[in-house]
Amino acid sequence: FKQINDSYGHEAGDEVLKAVAQRLSESVRDSDTVARLSGDEFVLVLVNQPSMRYTLRMIERLRTALAQPVTFDHTEIETGASIGISMFPHDGANALELVRAADVAMYHAKAARQDQAYFFSSEMKSTTEAKQTMEDDMRSALARDALLLRYQRWVGLSTGRVAARP
Repeated sequence: FKQINDSYGHEAGDEVLKAVAQRLSESVRDSDTVARLSGDEFVLVLVNQPSMRYTLRMIERLRTALAQPVTFDHTEIETGASIGISMFPHDGANALELVRAADVAMYHAKAARQDQAYFFSSEMKSTTEAKQTMEDDMRSALARDALLLRYQRWVGLSTGRVAARP
């Protein structure tokens, strides 16, 4: 989304958001909910899913709808989506837990960089928590001036010159 704003301007970004919201709304049932959380993040609440097969077909409809370019000012802007999915009650007992789980799954989907859809798993949560702990530890070490950088040059033994690689 940032790339769209940077390349085509904020008006184009607004049009893309409107088109995405419209496509999401058209892809779900009247009993489902589509809401924009922030920026380019949307949440869909799909109630009373009759089966996993139905859910998978819904996800594929969403991916197909979001893969279509948006036309703005005679220019086609490519779009796509990284989708994170959480299921009640397995992934959370309330809305906040379900949104957090879906968010974790979405970031794993983004890491795949190919407009993927990922279901939340407990392994994802463990990985995310470990990464967050490491980031917190690094910030704390920086704040305490507890890091020390050492530089060791690679020198070619035959030439005595600094080498780019060993």
